[in-house]
Amino acid sequence: MATIFSDNFNSYTNGDLNGQGSWSGSVAFDVQGTTTYEGAKAVQGDSNANIDKVGTGVTPGSISVYIRSNKTTVQLGLHLKEGANLKIFFDLMANGNIQYRNPDSTWTTVLASYAADTWYNLQIEWRNSGVDSEVRYRVDSGSWTAWVAPFVDWTTNLDTVRLETWDVVAGFIGYYDNISEIVNLVSVTEPTTLSEIATHKANYYKSFTER
Repeated sequence: MATIFSDNFNSYTNGDLNGQGSWSGSVAFDVQGTTTYEGAKAVQGDSNANIDKVGTGVTPGSISVYIRSNKTTVQLGLHLKEGANLKIFFDLMANGNIQYRNPDSTWTTVLASYAADTWYNLQIEWRNSGVDSEVRYRVDSGSWTAWVAPFVDWTTNLDTVRLETWDVVAGFIGYYDNISEIVNLVSVTEPTTLSEIATHKANYYKSFTER
């Protein structure tokens, strides 16, 4: 399945991520080679900041990123955008859970009690566009959530990845590595069976009436 872009940071020079590989944003994000999930390099951030990279707009699509924090009392996440507008949030939260953001700005838990100094694979799949945009989430290739409404519907497709950290406390360091499509993804990206179509329509009307 298509993804916005792939990036493992391995070809970058240590130091500011901003300005390398088309990343643009805060200079608080640095390329380093000490703590990585795979290969020679990964990215770290240690303050309230964000950085974006624009790729190819895709819908349907999927994305995977490895993420790690040395504390469970801060927030850092993978956010997807359409142009300048944020549409999807999937985060390690300051409450110690891994959660996604709903249209009413509440958060739903996908994995409770993540551990410090541990790599987690956050995976997102999305389909459709307009008022029936849908997304689902999983961690470490576990069970997918149901297809749900995103934080905000996208009009056409998702084309930008944002790395973001906030609610930072002293001594915090968060890490990102190996942004890619989801490997060996087995899914139905559009409803095909009668039951899936019925579920899709029910989710659409539910999300529409709740906004």
